[in-house]
Amino acid sequence: MATSEDDGGEPKFPEPLFVEDEEEEHEDDEEVVEDNELGCSGDDTDSDSSDDEFRNVLTLTADEIRALTFCSESNAYTFYCAYAKGKGFVVRKDACERDSNNKVVMRKFVCNREGLREPKYFIMDRQRAHRSLTRTNCQARLRIRYDNKKCQWGVVGFEEKHNHELTLSVYVPVINAYRTISEGDKAQAESLHAYGVRTCHIMGYLTAQKGDILK
Repeated sequence: MATSEDDGGEPKFPEPLFVEDEEEEHEDDEEVVEDNELGCSGDDTDSDSSDDEFRNVLTLTADEIRALTFCSESNAYTFYCAYAKGKGFVVRKDACERDSNNKVVMRKFVCNREGLREPKYFIMDRQRAHRSLTRTNCQARLRIRYDNKKCQWGVVGFEEKHNHELTLSVYVPVINAYRTISEGDKAQAESLHAYGVRTCHIMGYLTAQKGDILK
């Protein structure tokens, strides 16, 4: 059982099963990105890369971002998502262009508030009230194109200004797109669940470890 009669029935949790050494884990973070080329790690596992790989994206100026090159489309997407998370908005994949071989040669990433709700949805007879408007026709975007000569993707368009308020950094972790849990925390929660600990108590335990529910 996960409770004890001596402490009034309060849940008694086992010791943490995983202890992370932050100094060793981030030891490789000091690598310097050269030649304005980001996300080139020698393999194509960039979709699983953490935001730490692009920890300095917020220090880049608009001109520096326009000069960036990437190894793949997904590298560019990972970069822009890290940039968006730091700024307080969410990225959405938009239009693309394909060549004669049906290969994507241009991709546009936009703010998730790009565009407007179609007028037809305002005149439809609905039993329920309309959802709140979330599209503001925001023009913030990143556009990349593949260079066949250099065999890499380059930025050909970047707009950094938004026409809406950005989410404060303290609230970014509760945005649906960024509500994630680390593998260590996930394994620990599963272990506690296997002990019979209730979900609400697991949440409280992990929150106490982090010091804040937003972490």
